[in-house]
Amino acid sequence: MTGVLSQYLLERTPARAINAIEHLGAMQSQAPLAPYLGLWTRLQDFAPDELSALTEERQVVRLHLMRTTVHLVSARDCLDWRALFYPLHAAGFSAHFRRGTGGVDRNALLRQAKRLREEQPRTRAELGTLLAERCPHADPSALAYAAAYHIALCQVPPRGIWGTNGPAAWAPVERWLGAPLRPVPVDALVLRYLGAFARRVSRTSSCGPG
Repeated sequence: MTGVLSQYLLERTPARAINAIEHLGAMQSQAPLAPYLGLWTRLQDFAPDELSALTEERQVVRLHLMRTTVHLVSARDCLDWRALFYPLHAAGFSAHFRRGTGGVDRNALLRQAKRLREEQPRTRAELGTLLAERCPHADPSALAYAAAYHIALCQVPPRGIWGTNGPAAWAPVERWLGAPLRPVPVDALVLRYLGAFARRVSRTSSCGPG
């Protein structure tokens, strides 16, 4: 019996960065530069400019996904998967921030938040200040988190670019990628996860006496 871990951690692979990211499904990116280290440990001849280019060309994005922390995924996987995590995000908002938005028309708030971020990427603090102008009785931070948990948003460059730095500014995913969300069945996500993190086992058997 031979087990092979398929996370590219036993030895470096010659795969391209975009293919490795899609194979892994998503890479933890709460620290903006963490995926660079993750890919360097896995790929032969990986150069930081490769991932920087993918980010600037919008082939990969960083957004709240699993566990509502920031992950790096391909643009294709972002559009396929983001809607699957909406119930998790909505529950997280209700558990932690709902009291700060008591009495606020949620739908009107989200429409305004999306419009403001479509005008230009904004940080959470900037958005909260603007939203509070119309909802002065609400907590500005909770207003901003309402948008973060209920609208598909991604962090935009220069955040996440090697050798540079920038604020954690967010833009609507569909506007940034120029395409609508297209949720896939949850089974497809499960199979992708198993493909990256399950142990594949091959068995050899003998026909002789034993």
